[in-house]
Amino acid sequence: HEIDPEKNHFQRSILWPLGSYEQTGDRQWFHIFPLYWHGEEPGQRYTHLLPLYSHLSQGDFYHRYFILGPLMIATYDTRKGLDQWDLFYPFLRHRREKDGWAARLFPVYFAGYSQALDRFYRYLIPFYGNWQSPRISHQFLFPIYGWEEEKTGRERRLSLIGLPPISALRPMPTLALYEHRMGPGRMTDRVFPLYRYARWSEQDRSELDVLLLYSHQAS
Repeated sequence: HEIDPEKNHFQRSILWPLGSYEQTGDRQWFHIFPLYWHGEEPGQRYTHLLPLYSHLSQGDFYHRYFILGPLMIATYDTRKGLDQWDLFYPFLRHRREKDGWAARLFPVYFAGYSQALDRFYRYLIPFYGNWQSPRISHQFLFPIYGWEEEKTGRERRLSLIGLPPISALRPMPTLALYEHRMGPGRMTDRVFPLYRYARWSEQDRSELDVLLLYSHQAS
């Protein structure tokens, strides 16, 4: 072992060269290679018993536990009100905080709520989706039904039998058998490829197309 009073340092070997304990001031470090590792200093601590168990902490507010590595992870943070569980990371997670929660079963299920953003979402890919926020409302039951409402621009889109409305593809038509679109001063109905009708109320103008053979415009 080794002692240095001037530096407040102490070191001792245990089962040399596999084990070692070292202390300098208020910092401590101990390991038995390759199974056990432990260290602590003001405000932080870690313990690893490989590959079975690990614990990381910061003060009294943050703790993170690992069981068999990524098989199960539990995280707690009392400052954020955080309570999080992961199984088979990163596939299964449930997370809860002061202002919301989130869950996932990758790649098929995603859900969450944020009070700060006033946002809720739930998706069961590829069959069901629901997104609600101050800006947009989006729902679908694939391949039967899709609905999207842009609240700020007051545009609404409905689709039946096909893909739901997708904001990123706007203003392209929805890839569905039937689409209805309504916005400020405009309304469109479409049954692909049979029928399309559009009307602009402010311009008092309308268009009608049938089977790509007949077209009529009125104003």
